[in-house]
Amino acid sequence: MSDLGLALHEGLGVERDEAQAIEWLQKAAEHGDYYGAELLADIYRRGEGVPADRSKAETWQTKAQGLKAEVERRAASERRRERTAPRGEGTGGTCGLGCPRGIHEPILSE
Repeated sequence: MSDLGLALHEGLGVERDEAQAIEWLQKAAEHGDYYGAELLADIYRRGEGVPADRSKAETWQTKAQGLKAEVERRAASERRRERTAPRGEGTGGTCGLGCPRGIHEPILSE
């Protein structure tokens, strides 16, 4: 969603439409996309296509920081889980390195 918001804001491959850009960026941020919230903060901070609004910029920046911290927390938790999982029991049935289960087992010849 933030990609569409950015495209509409910048006019990348579509006609520039600030109202639609803000709508899509808000949807993205409300669904946990920190990049959408960061873009909104920048738009309001700079007054790009909308009146500059320091309060809205700070609100969206705070939201972006919280969302980004949550993404980083989950990624760190996933890395810890993969490091401590027994070989072959990492996420998605991988060896812990992202390889399919069994890929490191010797090939048996008949």
